[in-house]
Amino acid sequence: MNFDWQTEDDNWGAPPPATPEPPPADRSHWRWVGLATFILLLLTTSGWYLYRQANNRVAEVEALLEEEVLASHRLVRQAAAEADYEIFVQVLSGRDPEWVAGRRELLIGGQFFDRRGLGMAHLQPTAEPQVNELIFSPDLTTATMATNETYAIDVGNGLSDTVVLAHNAVYRRGPDSWLYSPPLEDEWGGWITQEGRYLTLIFPEAEAEIARRLAVDLETKLAAFCAGAAGFACPADFHRVVRLSKEPESLLLRADLQSLSDLSATGEVVLPAPRLVGRPVEEDGYRALLRGYAYYVVGGALLQLVDYDCCDQELFMQAVVDQVLADLALRPRPLHRDAYRELYQAGMEIADPYISWNSRAVQPDGAAQHEAAAVSGFVRHVAPETSL
Repeated sequence: MNFDWQTEDDNWGAPPPATPEPPPADRSHWRWVGLATFILLLLTTSGWYLYRQANNRVAEVEALLEEEVLASHRLVRQAAAEADYEIFVQVLSGRDPEWVAGRRELLIGGQFFDRRGLGMAHLQPTAEPQVNELIFSPDLTTATMATNETYAIDVGNGLSDTVVLAHNAVYRRGPDSWLYSPPLEDEWGGWITQEGRYLTLIFPEAEAEIARRLAVDLETKLAAFCAGAAGFACPADFHRVVRLSKEPESLLLRADLQSLSDLSATGEVVLPAPRLVGRPVEEDGYRALLRGYAYYVVGGALLQLVDYDCCDQELFMQAVVDQVLADLALRPRPLHRDAYRELYQAGMEIADPYISWNSRAVQPDGAAQHEAAAVSGFVRHVAPETSL
């Protein structure tokens, strides 16, 4: 039996067994990653470019539509300035005949933008409109425009100031042009009633913020009037109900005794909602709006208390109303110092206007109005025991 003896020493110094080489890396994986990254970058760049191109195209279309809407609005302003219904009807929507009739009446009566019935005269009716906002519906068939209009108000002593009211207009795309249209159906909301001691104010939900403030301020003025601040006192059950209407024809107001008497003769005084009048942009605009409403609320209360039958001795009664409103800081004083000086230099006697009044021969010109205001102020503040 043969044995082949081997020890560890016998293999000492022999080279170690070779380490097997790793398999070659799979470079195709990285090629796919690079390709995917390139494709993603290409798609992102292309998408951004297409998005930018689409946005530019939309901006171009909107700019074109904006100019078309403005062209229609300029025609509306021209028609209003000239009281020309033939121009107006070219850009007027006929979808609501009742609304159209109200707007036609405003246009022909010169009160489409003008608010003289509330003590505010429209300025620059033919100037380029000051557009604050023009928003299109998603389908680009309806445009809502917000503009500012400037008004002059009387501040007394022969001076005037200006206030700004914001107006909204809706235009809908017609076959040939954009048409001035009725407001959106959901614009107004339901009716809200706010009751006070002397005043109940009813107003659309959309007017809640400004209407609640008006209710408080008108209530305060009525309370002062009824407490004798202007020389009159109200019976215990005295109360006025006022509605801020959403109907365009409610804008047909005249700041005269006939209009005041007509509104006071009804159980509910109907006045235009602020959105129809134009919403005040600043505080001075709100005060002008308050004074405009107060003429009919407080002035009407006076006619109601004295049981006035319009329009006997109209000139002098108007002077009394103006004087009462001035006492409540709701209107400037009817006469300034120069007017009193002119009456004095003309040798006016207090009895002279009474003669004209009783003979009903007085004409409502400037001189007669000054005389009536002078007599009213004298009687109320110098000889209050005298009754007009």
